[in-house]
Amino acid sequence: MSDEIHLLAFVVSEENDQIFLHLDKDGIEILMRSLERRKKHLEKDELEHEHLFSEEWGGWELTVSDQADKGKGRPIHHVKIYGRTDEWADKNGFDRTLR
Repeated sequence: MSDEIHLLAFVVSEENDQIFLHLDKDGIEILMRSLERRKKHLEKDELEHEHLFSEEWGGWELTVSDQADKGKGRPIHHVKIYGRTDEWADKNGFDRTLR
């Protein structure tokens, strides 16, 4: 757990078809550091992952608010960030084309 104050909140819509990401400057830094770690592993062809948790789920990275999107969504308490190589994505059927 951390005593730092920041905003890094993922909220899923009531329809479960959208994710809303709420960030302040410190929240952006936390997310960017996580993504930079994934990038460094991928540069070495390492398929690593990382977990971000809310305090309710034993972490400190994610923040939660009952006011998330004015009650039109649910907070997400766990985000798992995977680093995947092009080879892995192709092998597992991920369409990476821009449309």
